[in-house]
Amino acid sequence: MNNQNKSINLGQNAILLLLVCFIGLIANHIYGFTGANKASMSFLTRLVEGPSGLIGGMIEASYGMAIIYLISLGGLVIAKYMPFYLPSIAWISALAILVASPISPVADVVVAATAKVHFLALTTSVLAYAGFAIGKMEIETFKKSGLKIVIIGLFVFIGTYLGSVIIAEAILKSTGQI
Repeated sequence: MNNQNKSINLGQNAILLLLVCFIGLIANHIYGFTGANKASMSFLTRLVEGPSGLIGGMIEASYGMAIIYLISLGGLVIAKYMPFYLPSIAWISALAILVASPISPVADVVVAATAKVHFLALTTSVLAYAGFAIGKMEIETFKKSGLKIVIIGLFVFIGTYLGSVIIAEAILKSTGQI
């Protein structure tokens, strides 16, 4: 079998992952503002103090982010050197599941450290990276599709939203919340 992942540039991906992790740490700190007095705190105070203070909160989350970085890089290494093709995200996911599963001797450390990293804070940087990753081929395809793709996209977004609203409404009514 042919492995299409042989062309993965580990050095370039390591640097990009490091940049994404750094941006994720900043987003994690901003997202992590908690506390009962959150509404009464100014933005600047929340930025400096955050959940554990600017430095303390970022250091606390940096251990979890370092584990996420190592798992991601490890998954890329596995994807590159496996004799058969499987998308790198599958290898990264499998490695993450393995190290966080109860059978792993490091599971407690991995889970405790990564629990300090907010998932929603990471999605911002990951989606930004995905947006930058759009290549020439996708742009050319978009140019050829033109207005048709925009109309289809709008219908998909509206349909997804309406479907979510209908499901949420049914569940909230069935549980007596509304």
